[in-house]
Amino acid sequence: MDTSTRCPKCGAVIDHLDYWERAINTGEYWRDGFRDVTPSHVDEYYLPCPEYGRILFNDIEAAEKFLKGQPITEDDICSEDY
Repeated sequence: MDTSTRCPKCGAVIDHLDYWERAINTGEYWRDGFRDVTPSHVDEYYLPCPEYGRILFNDIEAAEKFLKGQPITEDDICSEDY
């Protein structure tokens, strides 16, 4: 069974999406370096095309529907890379 689909931006045949996230970490910076760094929550995440690298989704539910071959709308796809 073929589980791949086409990227709506570049047309490449893909079977997964990459995952990038931006998190906010806190801590202290001293003359000798960082101390008490605590990873925090994920601030933003993106799901780009693994072939072209352009961001397709920033919504997990839309990305899941896309990968399952279910219908998505134009509004589900990120219009710009940021």
